[in-house]
Amino acid sequence: MGFEDPESFEPRILSRAYLDAVKNVALRVVVERGGALYCGICGRGPYRRKGLYLHLKRIHGDDILDLVELEVRRLVSSSKRRGRA
Repeated sequence: MGFEDPESFEPRILSRAYLDAVKNVALRVVVERGGALYCGICGRGPYRRKGLYLHLKRIHGDDILDLVELEVRRLVSSSKRRGRA
């Protein structure tokens, strides 16, 4: 879907930033309510795991890539402000 191997990124902060960004975004795009899964982007559902995966991939694939890119920028900017880059 447009991601390369994060371990090959230089500087190394980018590989960590991408891994952290994917984890952070993943926690936001899936919402669990009463044991059912819902889309965290548009609120549709309930879905089973596979149905939610297909919905996210087909409908929100580009949105998720944008969210990851924004999160990477936020993480890198945050770590630069703290003097870690």
